[in-house]
Amino acid sequence: MRFFSLLIGFCLLGGAAAKAASTPPMAMPETWVPQDTFVLRTMPRLPPVDARDQAYEAWSAYQVSGDTRWLGRALSGLKDTPEHSHRLIKARVLQAMHRFDEAVALLSAVVDEGHSDLEARLLLASIHLAQGKPGDALKVCSREAASQPASLMLDFCLGLAESRQGQAKGAFQRLKKRRGAVAALPAAQQQWAYGILAELADQQGQPGALQWYARALVVDAENLYLRRVVAEYLHRQGRWTALQQLTADGRDQPQLALWHRLASQALGQASYEYQYGLQQQMVEAERRQDPLDASMLSRYALWIENQPEKALRYAQQNWAGQKTPEDARLLLAAATRAGEQVVVAGGAGDCHT
Repeated sequence: MRFFSLLIGFCLLGGAAAKAASTPPMAMPETWVPQDTFVLRTMPRLPPVDARDQAYEAWSAYQVSGDTRWLGRALSGLKDTPEHSHRLIKARVLQAMHRFDEAVALLSAVVDEGHSDLEARLLLASIHLAQGKPGDALKVCSREAASQPASLMLDFCLGLAESRQGQAKGAFQRLKKRRGAVAALPAAQQQWAYGILAELADQQGQPGALQWYARALVVDAENLYLRRVVAEYLHRQGRWTALQQLTADGRDQPQLALWHRLASQALGQASYEYQYGLQQQMVEAERRQDPLDASMLSRYALWIENQPEKALRYAQQNWAGQKTPEDARLLLAAATRAGEQVVVAGGAGDCHT
């Protein structure tokens, strides 16, 4: 894809990243009527199949589209499921819904039953991190690392937890020495490891973070979560052309569409059609009031509508549910624009805003 060469090109060029400039709102003529507007997506009917099969179909649809409405369907088909593999999928669905306490209880039960599944333990640690509890994540990773000292994945798990406790530099130096072994991992684990190296480099303000994000994207270009993370990074760095290319096919995915809109506006290439379509998506998201949309609505209010108080309200709602470095940066940006002071605590690590 085109944005790969662009991202990698930026990595090779190096140099200090440009500061992300504030993106002024663009007025839309009142008389303008779009000829080909976005159509708000409706949920398609799934064929009548087994409830668990339908749950897997819904989970796959969510992973492809990012539409959070699929999560309810996925969860409904996984109720009271005793099978180990089904419970792991259920935990992932609960994680995506930010129902972290339920996911932790489910995964803790799996671990307590003596399953030797590394996936369950890594997922449990990642949920603790999303809750802003790096100490709990560190305990999970440390306990397993004691019995599997050579495990590359557990070492990366430890490094990420350590970074959220302010030890990013030491963790990054240790994990970087093991980067050669990452290529031998399965694709999903490769992407996770490269993403961790990128986050740790970013926490230290190193321009090399983009190199690691580019490697992660090469593994799987369609990972929506990763693309959102990289989009947030490119926006902070003011790399508008790379951001525009990364999100070029995200028209039907509101969070990617928002990043594309910001990049195009910064480059002076924003179209009224795109602006109108995104506006309709935000109106629909506000109508639903799904907490999972809070970060997106906060960014839209902050950078498109120029309503910092509204942006802060949504950022606080988002922070109440999830506490990652990205969430912390959004909260701080909204508070700064609104002229308010907030205390960001909860293991989000060092933030550069």
